[in-house]
Amino acid sequence: MAQPGARRSAGGAVSAATRVRLRVLVSAPLFPPAFRGGGPIRTLAALVDTAPDDVQVAVVCGDRDLGGDERLPVPRRAWLPQGRARIHYVDRRRPDAVLRALASAPPPDLVYVNGLFDPVFSILVRGWARARRLPVLLAPRGELAPAALALRAGRKRAFLRLAAAARLDEGVVWHASTEREARDVRAVMGDEATVVVREDDHALPQRAMRSHADDGPLRLAFVSRLVPNKGLGVLLAALARVDEPWTLDVHGIAEDAEHAARCRALAAAPPLAGRVRMHGALEPHAVRDAFAGHDLFAFPTAFENFGHVIAEALSVGCPVLAADTTPWTSRLAAGAGDVVGGLDPDAWAERIAAWARLGAAERTRRRALAADAFDAWRDEAAPHVLAILRDRLARG
Repeated sequence: MAQPGARRSAGGAVSAATRVRLRVLVSAPLFPPAFRGGGPIRTLAALVDTAPDDVQVAVVCGDRDLGGDERLPVPRRAWLPQGRARIHYVDRRRPDAVLRALASAPPPDLVYVNGLFDPVFSILVRGWARARRLPVLLAPRGELAPAALALRAGRKRAFLRLAAAARLDEGVVWHASTEREARDVRAVMGDEATVVVREDDHALPQRAMRSHADDGPLRLAFVSRLVPNKGLGVLLAALARVDEPWTLDVHGIAEDAEHAARCRALAAAPPLAGRVRMHGALEPHAVRDAFAGHDLFAFPTAFENFGHVIAEALSVGCPVLAADTTPWTSRLAAGAGDVVGGLDPDAWAERIAAWARLGAAERTRRRALAADAFDAWRDEAAPHVLAILRDRLARG
């Protein structure tokens, strides 16, 4: 375990009041100011920012945003103080530079790997940690869900075989954000896999914002990456079948250019023309504002490991209509919004039409229920995952 060290305040100041009990080295392909990867980036940033005072965190991460060629606007220094951590941004195209960054970090007690299939920030880092006999906490971030494994399945099977042959999974503790993800991990890695279940971290307020709804067309929002599995195509097909008045604001990076182009073409053609606004990607601080003032977040996603964006919508009292493929199903069905079984556009059209027929008073009541659900969820917070691992390592 780590030797006694200094306490870091949120602003990076130190005092000798708190002994450092755990030093954690985090690896991730994306970290702020990167934002185009969506919720997982915000989740990881929140995990680092809310780490216990007696846990010291260093992060080695990529120096470019998702799909970007330009370096992030960060100083070209080895280790940068950032909030509660020190960050080393590295060009992922240079594995030698990544290895030097890992070697220059404070000697860790634990390596926390984010993502399973990244050849640099997962495979390479896990090999580095194994060579040094360092414990590894691995967060697959939904990559072992059956629907996720079905995407580029051949490549992913090859990665799994490589990891098994190199014995990279031996001794790994898996961080699952839900019991469902824990089952996914064991289905692939075996029943003997060690799994810690802890919901993903976030930097959302303790209490939801509340507002009143107005009469008029149903104001829908869609906030997600523009890729087929997030469901914008399903939503647009459904809306073409809805006769009641509605408007839709779409925010998201065009990660899949072909899919995004198809969606733009649908949105610009009758019967959707003039009612769908395509806004592009959102900076993290603007996500909650994008939901505020909307009556419903419509999200026909094929799967969500955690659904950070759902929590963000509820935090401003925006009800969520989602497929039955997220960990939020029970809360949405209980009043935080609504749930559609599957991704059939006709079923989605029927449910959206029912919401569009609601008056201002009922829409306001449902906003309040969404806010209540968020507040209840916030009150159920479990210990920080790094606190769980700190105590586990202390017990041997």
